[in-house]
Amino acid sequence: MLLVDNFQKINRASTIKSIVQFDLLLGQVADNFALERGLTAGFLSGNGQQGLEELQKQRQAASLAKGRLLEAINTSTWPDTVQLQLKDLMQKLAAVEALRAAVDKRDANAKPFKVYSEINKNTS
Repeated sequence: MLLVDNFQKINRASTIKSIVQFDLLLGQVADNFALERGLTAGFLSGNGQQGLEELQKQRQAASLAKGRLLEAINTSTWPDTVQLQLKDLMQKLAAVEALRAAVDKRDANAKPFKVYSEINKNTS
């Protein structure tokens, strides 16, 4: 009985650790894309004349955070309800590259703030 109890405690601790680590990754994605959203606003309000270098650096940071999150998603097993939410988030994250290209061209139809807000909503 003691062995089973110890195993259950270790299993719960491992699960909690995984959840905390995943939550940290979600937070990093939310933070980085929120920063990218703000820098995108500055870039677009300046008609693309300023802020591009800083925006590109932030995009790299956001992409790194996104990559770490996607790796965690793809290497873990999730309950069905969580998988549905993760699928939705992954679709939004997959659209980011096309969105960035549209922003660079200052495409008025890009709607970057809607996309960034949806990412933030799904990672918070």
